[in-house]
Amino acid sequence: MAAEKAIHLEIGNDIGNSAHKIVINGEPARVQPACFVKVSKALFDDEVTEESVIKDIWNQLCVSINSVAAENAMYVIGRKAIDSGRPLINLEVGLDKKSTHDLPVVNTLANIAAYVIETNQKDGILAKDSFNVTVDMGTAIPVTQFTDEAARLLEKRFMEGKHRVTVYLGSRKQVFIEITFAFTRCTKEGTPPTFAIQYDKNGAIRNDSIFERINKLRETKDLPPIDGSHFQNKRILHLDIGDGTSELPITEGNKPIFVHGINHGVGHALEEALFQFNVSINIPDSPRQYLSDVIKNKSHKYHARALSAVKTPLDQEIPHFVKGVNDQIKKARGEIDVLMIYGGGSILSYPELEERLQPICEEREMELFYVPAEYAVDMNADGLYIFVKSPIFQNLKKKYLETVAS
Repeated sequence: MAAEKAIHLEIGNDIGNSAHKIVINGEPARVQPACFVKVSKALFDDEVTEESVIKDIWNQLCVSINSVAAENAMYVIGRKAIDSGRPLINLEVGLDKKSTHDLPVVNTLANIAAYVIETNQKDGILAKDSFNVTVDMGTAIPVTQFTDEAARLLEKRFMEGKHRVTVYLGSRKQVFIEITFAFTRCTKEGTPPTFAIQYDKNGAIRNDSIFERINKLRETKDLPPIDGSHFQNKRILHLDIGDGTSELPITEGNKPIFVHGINHGVGHALEEALFQFNVSINIPDSPRQYLSDVIKNKSHKYHARALSAVKTPLDQEIPHFVKGVNDQIKKARGEIDVLMIYGGGSILSYPELEERLQPICEEREMELFYVPAEYAVDMNADGLYIFVKSPIFQNLKKKYLETVAS
């Protein structure tokens, strides 16, 4: 009898300090809080049904991991971890290294397993209780943490051996998923968006509403509208504002020229705001990921309090972003065509940051491209996925497989 054919996934994996964004097979990014809790048993009441967990798997993710790349244990992941009310394990802003911490591996494996369940269920029912999965994946670590050694270590942790994930569908049912990474490539955060701004997920020149804001500005200057082809030969200074770090690479086409990062991001502001926010809602121990979720949810009852708590700490971070931009401009002797701003932190920093950077761009004859909020958070995940689909990735994979075979 022929062996069962494995499910093959192509993945762009953006492991943030607060949010974990993962693009699989070109579908819209799945987003989870970047945290987990280790537990000794599955956190489900006896009356919870298998069907209800399957239908809500991204909010009910409880797994056991068996892998050489991370501690073998039972975990609740992301939103379910936050809802558990237990102390969270997350990436400490400015401290933890993504190449060595267990969270990037544990949460990636768990989120891949969640996707497999989501896409193989019908009406809350799975046709089988085991799956084999192979993966090609692009991921990234901050510039401030990046070395060739760190990047190769993270790649090795994924590609070395098989990873076995048991997913708990309530207290009585499990599904078994075996994941093998055919090839993984780790690059610097801030550089994958060069792919996302030029191309869509099918590899065609990008031409959608991401360019609406910049084209309106160009119209006021009697300049023609643009699409992704506009950036193919441009020298771009990126400002990718994350949680613990912000990346400021300068790229030309898809090639990094000057790579730089700073240990400043909105996560620092969130950490400083957390005490005031918790006092305002009379809850002493809400985690940073909870505050981040409240800020993103405009309809949340605590949204206004969260914005009030974070305003002053965020105002203190903005000068660091501006200084980082100026430092990179000087390093490049002003030879920059476009300043492109994105990342989750760019949303909170708008419009104050744009107002600070606009005069600099005008003085330096640079075009300012402040990526709209609905696209800003997915630039790295989308770019990593498009990178995986690119000839560059395929050539790297071919060379790796030839080396392994020799």
